[in-house]
Amino acid sequence: MKALKRRIVKQNFIYTQIQREGNIAIYEQASRSPAKSGHLHFEVIVISRAIQKHVLGETVLREKGDEIYPGIGKWGTMGWTHMTLHEAEKKFHTLLAKRNES
Repeated sequence: MKALKRRIVKQNFIYTQIQREGNIAIYEQASRSPAKSGHLHFEVIVISRAIQKHVLGETVLREKGDEIYPGIGKWGTMGWTHMTLHEAEKKFHTLLAKRNES
């Protein structure tokens, strides 16, 4: 089982994990575009695990049990984008509190 990487490069963005507790994390989202450098957003995510192996051709993209970043279809329930770190930290702590109540 692979842990989610602390630095992820995807499409036009670089995501850097800045805080994590259990399966809840904050990633800083920075644009790879020089024209948009300095524009940061923050994503709060609930990390899940792959329920099955994912293969594309002969390439194994993920194994069963690997940690995964929520996809666009999970946004609003497993992932949220915030404009400031302060807003992201509030969401992060809200999710931690809910998790600890269960």
